[in-house]
Amino acid sequence: MDDSAQRAEHFDVLIVGAGISGIGGAHHLQEQCPGRSFVVLEAQAGFGGTWRTHRYPGIRSDSDLYTFGYRFKPWVGAPIASAQAILDYMGEVIAEAGIDRHIRYGHTVLSARWSSAENLWSVETRRRDGEIVMFTAGFLWMCQGYYRHSEGYTPEWPGMDRFQGQIVHPQTWPQDIDLAGKNVVVIGSPTSLRRSERPAALRLRSRPGLSTTTTKKTTSEGRRSRTAQFSSAPRSRTGRSRS
Repeated sequence: MDDSAQRAEHFDVLIVGAGISGIGGAHHLQEQCPGRSFVVLEAQAGFGGTWRTHRYPGIRSDSDLYTFGYRFKPWVGAPIASAQAILDYMGEVIAEAGIDRHIRYGHTVLSARWSSAENLWSVETRRRDGEIVMFTAGFLWMCQGYYRHSEGYTPEWPGMDRFQGQIVHPQTWPQDIDLAGKNVVVIGSPTSLRRSERPAALRLRSRPGLSTTTTKKTTSEGRRSRTAQFSSAPRSRTGRSRS
């Protein structure tokens, strides 16, 4: 065993991600394997994953919470719930089960190496203060989901540099954006469109392989202003659980 492994903090199970799947995994592990030690590593400053990262107006679930929620804590609210309602629900699970003491926020996983000789995972992380922190575990549970929370995916298309409007991504939604009287094009999964608040003036137009939202209104100067919203994100190559 090398020096870094000797300095590492060891757990039986290491869970990556404090989103919906990571918190659920921690609860099941604590309930079904009470003798096992575990830690949950989360890069962000709080729990929630997708529901914390995406903050565009009206964000809510695109599936019913009766099947999306946990079996150990049945969902009792509206079947289609807002992001804040889902975060409140997760917060209750964390508080009721005492999972918060197992979560390490602000830890970004840099690498994970498996040793067959030692039957051990060595996980290198970077804390928010820049310090490198090592962990070892017998079982690595990847619950980080398929979004790159640090930076949403935006494709590169010819002519983007000449686009005179504003390009907006749901993960970096500006709080002061005003869409009144503007033409808006939504590119990507229609689920994001359905989850966002659409001004009354907006109407949906569908084309094969493309979902767009546009208006017929013009600005006070008589010109149509333009806004493009990218709503798609590719799956991570290592993603295994939705968060």
